[in-house]
Amino acid sequence: MKSITIHNIDTETANLIESKAKESGLSLNKTIKMLLHKALGISNSQQQNKESFKQFFGVWSQEEFEQFEENTKDFRKVDQNDW
Repeated sequence: MKSITIHNIDTETANLIESKAKESGLSLNKTIKMLLHKALGISNSQQQNKESFKQFFGVWSQEEFEQFEENTKDFRKVDQNDW
């Protein structure tokens, strides 16, 4: 992939990008790529999938998460006879 350097970004734009990165939990690089994709109308299905489920992030309590892990632990077992 090609790297691009942008010089002399005004403070307001830089602050908005940094704020967006912090808000979304992404690096500056990933945030800028996401913003460019969005501005250029480039579909990023992986990002769209993440955004579709964002409302559910952090919904479970720690206790609910642990209960889910306990209830689904058998799904992670691999039966060697199947291979």
